[in-house]
Amino acid sequence: MAAPLTDRELGHVLAGLRLLQREPCVPVPIDDIRTNGGRHAPMSPSEIDDLCERLNVVPQPRRRRRATRRPRHG
Repeated sequence: MAAPLTDRELGHVLAGLRLLQREPCVPVPIDDIRTNGGRHAPMSPSEIDDLCERLNVVPQPRRRRRATRRPRHG
């Protein structure tokens, strides 16, 4: 499992994802990174949005039977 991101690191990751969501045409070196050298297709804007939502939510400790979640970044 990957190490957790700091808030600063998460902010940069989310900003990069949002840029990719808005500007799908990127330089070849960036495209190679996001597609792992062409091994898979780039994510669609809606897939990027879903990923940002998943990254932006922190599970909270259980108080009752269900865990609540809160956003990390606005």
